[in-house]
Amino acid sequence: MRKILSGKFVLLLLDILALQLAFFVIFISRYKLGFLPPLEEPALELGILDYLLPSFLLTICWLAIFAIFRFYRPEPIKGLFDEITRVITAVSVGVMVFAFLLYSTDFPLEETRLVVFIYWGVLLLLLVSVRLLHFRYIQPKSEIGRKEYLANLANQKRLLLVMLDLLFIIVSYWGAFQLRFGGNLGQTELNVFTNTLFMVVIVRFTLFAYFKVYSGSYKYASIDDLLQIIKAVGIGSMALVIPIFFIPIMGFPRSVLLIDSLILIILTGGLRLAIRFGRELMPHFLRQGRRVLIIGAGDAGEMIIREMKRSRALNSNPVAIIDDDIQKKGTYIHGVPVVGDQTDIGKVVDKYNIEEIIIAIPSATNRQMRRIIRNCRKLKVSFKTVPPLKDIINDTVSIHQVRDIRVTDLMGREPLNLNIDLISRFINGKRILVTGSAGSIGSEICRQIMNFDPAEVIMVDRAENNLYNLQQELRSHTEINKVFIIADINNLSKMRTLFEEYNPEIVYHAAAFKHVPLMEEFPEEAVMNNIFGTKIVLDLALEFKVSHFILISTDKAVAPTSVMGASKKVTELLAGIAGLSPVTKVISVRFGNVLDTDGSVVPLFRKQIEKGGPVTVTDPRVSRYFMTISEATLLVLEASAMGEGGQLFVLKMGEPIRILDLAKDMITLAGLVPNEDIEIEFVGLRPGEKLHEELFIEEDRLVSKNHKKMLIAEPDVCDRESLENALIDLHHLCKKTDRGGIIAKLQEIVPNYTPLDSTIKNKEVKG
Repeated sequence: MRKILSGKFVLLLLDILALQLAFFVIFISRYKLGFLPPLEEPALELGILDYLLPSFLLTICWLAIFAIFRFYRPEPIKGLFDEITRVITAVSVGVMVFAFLLYSTDFPLEETRLVVFIYWGVLLLLLVSVRLLHFRYIQPKSEIGRKEYLANLANQKRLLLVMLDLLFIIVSYWGAFQLRFGGNLGQTELNVFTNTLFMVVIVRFTLFAYFKVYSGSYKYASIDDLLQIIKAVGIGSMALVIPIFFIPIMGFPRSVLLIDSLILIILTGGLRLAIRFGRELMPHFLRQGRRVLIIGAGDAGEMIIREMKRSRALNSNPVAIIDDDIQKKGTYIHGVPVVGDQTDIGKVVDKYNIEEIIIAIPSATNRQMRRIIRNCRKLKVSFKTVPPLKDIINDTVSIHQVRDIRVTDLMGREPLNLNIDLISRFINGKRILVTGSAGSIGSEICRQIMNFDPAEVIMVDRAENNLYNLQQELRSHTEINKVFIIADINNLSKMRTLFEEYNPEIVYHAAAFKHVPLMEEFPEEAVMNNIFGTKIVLDLALEFKVSHFILISTDKAVAPTSVMGASKKVTELLAGIAGLSPVTKVISVRFGNVLDTDGSVVPLFRKQIEKGGPVTVTDPRVSRYFMTISEATLLVLEASAMGEGGQLFVLKMGEPIRILDLAKDMITLAGLVPNEDIEIEFVGLRPGEKLHEELFIEEDRLVSKNHKKMLIAEPDVCDRESLENALIDLHHLCKKTDRGGIIAKLQEIVPNYTPLDSTIKNKEVKG
């Protein structure tokens, strides 16, 4: 504050110096050099008091005016343009007041007009220069940097606009006199014009600055800018009536001000609109950039086209629009024609040499998106889209929101309608343990949990690199206690120590091996990690009286054909038995494939496309259920909050997607043509894979299907003692790496497990 006040004192001294210099210029020009008309017969000899006294009185008056306009307020100067506007307004008001007081029959307008006008210009120039100097060098350095200073200075184009406006003020006033008197100006009318011109220039220019006519960008002039000009001109005309009324001017016609106002609005407003329209209505052959087809002639499409037309920096040239509304065909949006509907995409792309397609339909469903993409499979164009409605703020779409189309846009489903209050009450203030926290599902569960203010989150995984990455990502949640632990869930002693030390209240068990072909090759690892690792964590949760235990399961547990699916089905059986506990509420949540997770088909296809192909698909008939990772994890959180124990939640996955269609869509989104630029090869089903997955079968006993996104069922029931005995045998087989025996025992535990690979079923490896 002390630095700011000292800076204001320096500013005051510089202003006083500027006032003295302006007065000195006028005094010398009049009395010593004779450049200005005499105010009276000049005295041959002028004493020092003849200079100092009026200079002192004038300075006191100016400082009073500056104080009224808060020139020396304690706050630092933040906006240079606003400060200059303040200076222009104060100086113009002061000069007009002095001119009014100076006027008398002894000092007629003929002799005061030039003195007043030059004094106004000199003082304005000096005070603005003082602000530039103070803003850059005197104000504390912490308040302003060089880049900000340069950014605040008016550029040459804006300065040219100011000079043109000054010229228009003079021209419009002269034109008003010409129109009023029919082009026949006598000496009387010329005298009126010259005697009042200085007042018009000062008042008009002051109000242009006050209404920030120069603060907007001339490139984007709009109706709002025109309204500011109308306000400035209108109020200026009313302000000019006052001095003209109090200073009787012979032969001054009042209608001149009205005519002057109309001409000035047309000239200044027309200039700005002409600059904008000149840029936006530039002939198409002069525009450069990527030739863009807009799909959607609604508000979003209009906003995108308008921004593209405004800015060359976007390097985009909208040349055509298509829309399914036949009534819009033949119409234009900002000069761009609506040329057809979605069935015409191919013809339009060829006719207009389209390089990029932007889907400007925020409400587009995944089916609509897929249909558009599939209509373009033979076209080598890139694709972009606007965000969905739920991500658009204030119904406004910006070109900067346009992004590449993602696979999730094609597989997207209806927006979730979660019970956020229920989830918040369930998680808020709780100690939560997440196993497999470095994996795709586990890490996303951790991210979502952080939004509901848990007391502590214990994240356990044995993949140290991924766990480290998660640790770095979640550092911003400083208000939540986070614990990252490298541990194997099969290490009973370490897991027991973990439960003893942190005493979790909720456990999300996401740790599991999930790669089907690898688990077919190493069934002993799948069983040890998926079954016995789960049993260790589940038993500890029961022993330490954890409030809720949530098992993450998979659709591959339904009528399994793989070791991985059979192992997860056994974990559901364990959860079903544990669900009988009166203390710990144990539930299972089952869902299908999650898009873009580690090891899934989407990143695999993406890498194959980047390498130029081929893209490998197991079978042209194979299909899978897909869900986005955020949707899956949020539904897991809601299911855990709803669960009462002993329940199986099955997430509704929508319609299954053919993997072949997914591969073709991803190739098309890359701007390539399937089976021309990128080949698709069929490699056959891998060990343990099905053609089609299931989420629910008749043996699962349905309890409720009222939830829009979930089914609730009772899990399969089995005999606890029989299962425990079978698990003892299974554990021995794993220790011996008896892979054939492992598969046989899994079939005994899960009767509907039918291995598809007969070579593995009878295979036995001796360690």
